[in-house]
Amino acid sequence: MNEGYTAIWLLSIGLILYWTGWQRQVAGRITGSSILIYLLGASLLHPVNIPIGFDIALRGSAVWAFAAGFVGVAAVRNAMQTVFVILCAMLAGSVWLWIRYMYVSDPVFILVNPGWDGPLVAGLLAGLLTDRFRYHYAIVIFAATIAVFSGIVVRHTSIMIGNPAWWDGAAIGLVVARIAWNVKVGLRYLGGRIAEGHWRRQRGGSS
Repeated sequence: MNEGYTAIWLLSIGLILYWTGWQRQVAGRITGSSILIYLLGASLLHPVNIPIGFDIALRGSAVWAFAAGFVGVAAVRNAMQTVFVILCAMLAGSVWLWIRYMYVSDPVFILVNPGWDGPLVAGLLAGLLTDRFRYHYAIVIFAATIAVFSGIVVRHTSIMIGNPAWWDGAAIGLVVARIAWNVKVGLRYLGGRIAEGHWRRQRGGSS
């Protein structure tokens, strides 16, 4: 599959689910207008190429994505939570970078796909460690940015942040984060129901 197609495919599925009643499961409390503004800005800015030196360049869409991540986390106005999200992003990004480095240097054990395994693990960490869409998004976006530097570590190649392959990884990671969070919420709810039923049975038996 060509680079970028995975992101478009996952985005299409997410939008269909969002507009057919699965808003909370897909994007939490993010409004439809916010999603449309985000997608419009990313589309318009994507052709812009911003060199920042040391063989590193940014697409305009990546700058837009970073800005959205910063604003989303800062809007919560909780310093401790912000620090925690930053630490989670560093952890997820380090794991993602290590997986890419491992596959490039010695591609012996591959879990699913060389391009998918890093974002799968990063998304899983984001979904399990945090409970809000804006945190999942920020962790995945910044982890994806950390991971691309494996190219410099291994092959000393130039880095383009925000290219279609970068968006593929970010989309995969975000989808996995939301799936992990929904499963976590479901298990938490199921555990609460089981505990409540057990408590009621004990109360009924004692009376």
